[in-house]
Amino acid sequence: MAADTGSLTVTENNGYTVQGGTLISTTVNGSNITIDSSALGSLQDDPAPRLAAGLNADGYNLGNVGLINATTVTANFAGDLTGNVHNIDIRDLNYYKEPTNSWNFGSITPVTVTNLYDFMFQTAVVDFGAIAGGGTNVSLDLGDGL
Repeated sequence: MAADTGSLTVTENNGYTVQGGTLISTTVNGSNITIDSSALGSLQDDPAPRLAAGLNADGYNLGNVGLINATTVTANFAGDLTGNVHNIDIRDLNYYKEPTNSWNFGSITPVTVTNLYDFMFQTAVVDFGAIAGGGTNVSLDLGDGL
């Protein structure tokens, strides 16, 4: 039996049939057998092509892609990416790019600090309000900054 590869030896007094398939025709003219697959066209002509295995682009780019519907995509993207990343719609991050929705720290004067509390006291105005009462003894120890 012959397949897509290999060879077939035709012996005397044995008959063999060369048969086409879907959109593949065969003709015999004397001792010449012609197999014509031109009706298949190209992948571009197929309105719903499907892969039987994974697609290996062999290092080439996939261009002009309209929609990718996949369970998992592991890739680096160049250009706009719309969709969910770890079930988060990344378009929501655009909200924080707007000046009215972002944090404004103003200008921070360079200071030397050794911890977070020291930074907060050096860069923020703290108003303790008024201390009421006569003869009140108030002591505030902010530590030594270590």
